[in-house]
Amino acid sequence: MAQLLLAGAGMKATGEIMAGRAAEKEGLTAYKIGLYNQQVKEREARAIEQKTRLDSFRQAKFSRQKMGALRTQIAASGAEMGTGAAEALENEQFAELELENMLIGYEGSQQAARARQQGQIYVTEGIMAKKRGRMARKLSYLQAGSTLLSGFAAASSPGSSTGPFGGYSSSL
Repeated sequence: MAQLLLAGAGMKATGEIMAGRAAEKEGLTAYKIGLYNQQVKEREARAIEQKTRLDSFRQAKFSRQKMGALRTQIAASGAEMGTGAAEALENEQFAELELENMLIGYEGSQQAARARQQGQIYVTEGIMAKKRGRMARKLSYLQAGSTLLSGFAAASSPGSSTGPFGGYSSSL
C-alpha cells in the first residue's frame, strides 16, 4: 500500500512539474509573439510616416499650384498685387493651405505614435506573460515538493486513514 501511495504522489508531482514547464513555454511563446507584433507595429509606423511625407509633399505642390492660380486670377482682375483686398485674400489662402499641410503632418505623426504605443503594449504584455510562466514553473516545483512530502508522510504513517490526495486509503 505504501508503494502505491508513493507512486501516486510521484505521478502527481510529475504532472505538476510538467504543467509548470508548459506554462513557462506558453509564457515564452507569448513574449515572442509580443516582440513580433511590436516589430509589425514599428513597420506600420514607418509606413505611416512615409505616407505622411508623401501626402505633405503632394499637398504642398497643390498649394503652390493653387496660390499660382489665385495670383493669376488677381492679376487678371486688374487688382494690384500685394495691396489691400488682394493681399488679404492671398495671405488668407496661404495660411489655409499651410494649416492643411501642418494638419496632415500632425495626423500622420499621431497615427505613427499610436502604432508604436500599441507595439510597446504588445511587448509589455509579452514580458508579463513570460514572467507569469516562470512563476508558474517555480510554483509547480513547490507544489510537486509538497505533494511528495505529503505522499511520504502518508506512506510512512500506517495508521493514517487518508492518502496524499485527500481521499481515504484502505488498509487491508
